[in-house]
Amino acid sequence: MIEEQTTRMEEVGQSLAEARGRGESAGGHVSVEVLASGALAALRIDPRALRLGSEALAEAILEASGEATRDAAEQTGALLNSLLEDSFRS
Repeated sequence: MIEEQTTRMEEVGQSLAEARGRGESAGGHVSVEVLASGALAALRIDPRALRLGSEALAEAILEASGEATRDAAEQTGALLNSLLEDSFRS
């Protein structure tokens, strides 16, 4: 039983380490990926998004980043909840 719990914790830890939140804005022309920590992992800007102008592009990046951060938080929350549920069942 302890071995199973340890294995499950390791699996969840690995999933947390690999979790990436994704967000898009500007009709998909701006996309952002963040790590579970919230750190920026990738930023993609379609050249067509440059036509938005600097202020609108900055807003689009922030919007996509916020969406990606929420996505990462939801993923990590779900992983931790599943671990807690498994612990209570044991």
